[in-house]
Order: sequence, then C-alpha cells, then structure tokens
Amino acid sequence: MAHEPGWGAGTHANNTNVQTAIHPLLKQYGVQMYLNGHNHNYARAVVEGVQYVTSGGGGAPLYVPSPSMPNIVKTDQSFHYTEFDVAGSTMTMTARRADGTVIETISVPQGSGGGNQSPVANAGPDQIVTDSDSSGSETVALNGTGSSDPDGTISSYVWKEGATQIATGSAPSVNLAVGTHTLTLTVTDNTGATASDTVVVTVNAAGNQPPGSFSLLSPVNGKSNVSKTPSFDWNDSANAVSYSIVVDNDSNFTSPEISVSGLTSSSHTSSVTLGSGTTYYWKVTATNANGSTTSTIFNFTTRK
Repeated sequence: MAHEPGWGAGTHANNTNVQTAIHPLLKQYGVQMYLNGHNHNYARAVVEGVQYVTSGGGGAPLYVPSPSMPNIVKTDQSFHYTEFDVAGSTMTMTARRADGTVIETISVPQGSGGGNQSPVANAGPDQIVTDSDSSGSETVALNGTGSSDPDGTISSYVWKEGATQIATGSAPSVNLAVGTHTLTLTVTDNTGATASDTVVVTVNAAGNQPPGSFSLLSPVNGKSNVSKTPSFDWNDSANAVSYSIVVDNDSNFTSPEISVSGLTSSSHTSSVTLGSGTTYYWKVTATNANGSTTSTIFNFTTRK
C-alpha cells in the first residue's frame, strides 16, 4: 500500500519512486495488487501484470480522472470505497460507490502473482441510447473486447444484470427496457482466474423525439385512372401521435379539396368526390407533442 500511485489517472503526478523502486520488487515477489490513495478518484492501472488501484473517493468532486493516461484501464469520479473479501484461496476487491452500485470487482487467486496473472475485464464505456421505435426497449451492442489477459487467454465472457445472466461473448447485442441498467461483465482466463467490470446503459424513452420520417404508399406517385373517392395509405411514423392529410389540385396546397387532421392510423378513405380526369397532389404530416414531420408530395390523376 502506498500514499501516491505510481500510475494514476492524471489528477496528480505519478510517483516515480513507486515506478523505479517499488514496482520491480512487486514483480520479483509476485505481488499482484497494490493499493494507493491521494488522488481523490478511483483509477486502476495494469503494469506488467501488477494492478495499481487508486482509491481516493472522499474528494471525488475535486478532480476529473483521465481514462487515456498510460496503463489506465478503469476510472470513476464518484464518492466510493473499496471492500476486500477472502473466500477460500481467493481475495476479491470490490470498488463500490457511496450509493451502493459497483464500479468493478477484481478477484485474485492465492499465489497467482507468482504464476498465473488474473485477466483484466473491460465492459466498455457507459452508454446512453434512445428507444428508437417507441416499443419500450432498445437493442444495445455491448463491448467487452477491451478485456485482456497478461499471460494467457480469456476463455469466457459472461454478462449479468444483477444475478441474471443476459448474454455471453465479447460483443453481444442485448435488448434492454427503457430505464437505467448496470451490467457486469465477468471474464475468465484459461486457468480459471476471473475479473469483473461494470457498464451503465441508459435507455431513454422516445417521448422526447419528434415523429420519424415515413413514406407514402398509395396511390403511388404518378398513378393514373385513380378512383374519384380514393383510399390513401402510408407507412407508420415512429413516435407519431396523429396524422393529417391534405389533397389539392395545386402542389402549393393553397385551397385543399381534402384536409383531415387527427387521424390515428396510417390510412384514410376519402368521403369527398374528386373531379374527373384531374391531377391531384397529396401529403401527410405526422405530429406529436415534440414536433411534426411531413412526407414528400405524391401526385395522381383521377379517372375520367
């Protein structure tokens, strides 16, 4: 344990004494984890198989850690603390935020420092996505490909939400409901050593989005010999609450012969009889509380 880390996340200068004097001894005697403080944030660096954990969450708001600093594999700017638990021959370190959520968990088997080195889990950056089709959920691509093993290979990737396994593999796609999800990736290397990391995925509801783009279907553009009481159809617009349709023999729609609003389905059959052998233009506008989206303009010609 040291006051200043040899490799931190950029909020203070690295301690060169740790780098030049302590680090060789840690390697020599098979020490796998070295705990540091001072830097007012959580950071973990991996240098030649030694994990340097900085746990200084008491001053979390003071400094912003940089995940791009050399050898850094995890950072977090929050009030936090570290827990250590020994079960059998394995020591487990859990970095936990003050609200109880887990930053990450690292397991170190007894004697692994002199032989096998534990893998490094990397669940990827936190994500914020939007429910694009208002279905109540969204497909999210997870990314654990940044995980590694310093002296072997990773044999399995398991993703869980709480106690429930939701996926396996290094880069699976999962369907998540609207809300905030804390997912844990646990990787296991070819000797059975494990490590875990978490990622927070927030799925926002689509309600703050205007209607999505959509297409007109029928009458198709340029169609002739159309009924004088035509039926109109178009694709659904994502997030739309209602539709309005206008039809006019003037493409500027200065005096529409059909103008209907408040439609809740993507079709409308006219109760107005249009003129014979006349070219008409039509368009549809989808609307919700956050705006509106208008289709392209189609034209058709009625039968004589």
